[in-house]
Amino acid sequence: ITMPRVDEIDADALARQIKSRHPDLPVYLMIQNTSKHLLHREITGNQFIDRQYVWYGNADLLLALIKNLEDQMNVAYDTQRAKVRVIILVEDSPFYCSTLLPLLYTEIVTQTQAVMEESVNDEHRILRMRARPKILVADNYEEALDLYQQYRPYLLSVFSDVRFPKKGRMDDQAGIDLLRRI
Repeated sequence: ITMPRVDEIDADALARQIKSRHPDLPVYLMIQNTSKHLLHREITGNQFIDRQYVWYGNADLLLALIKNLEDQMNVAYDTQRAKVRVIILVEDSPFYCSTLLPLLYTEIVTQTQAVMEESVNDEHRILRMRARPKILVADNYEEALDLYQQYRPYLLSVFSDVRFPKKGRMDDQAGIDLLRRI
């Protein structure tokens, strides 16, 4: 997780260096001055920064980013082995994703902890926490459809924006088309 400028290096250059050494390591850009950075990414794109988030001072966002990365890493194993459910969030806006992810994780963890109180022992509590639904984020139609097709048997819910990229272009009906298809 990086900011737009760390010492004398900008986020693009830092992300390029990180990806050259660790291509599979996700790089997230946390921004505060949203207009300049979001506009820059929309125009030029950046293949080295995986996702942008907007920092509003909510510490729950950091926890949500970590949990979301864990979910991405564990979802295949957890769905196949333990039939864990999947929630797909389709949102291309860093503003809304930065708000929705912490809310979703807070609610899921709260509900899971309430169920855990009924657990018999620590091992059972850990098992229940690991079995919480996994949240997967897509920021375009094709990613969302791929996640749906891959995890369809385990799908619990889909939260979708209406307007997001489809076939590389912004589509005002992409969310409606996606939900119709699902």
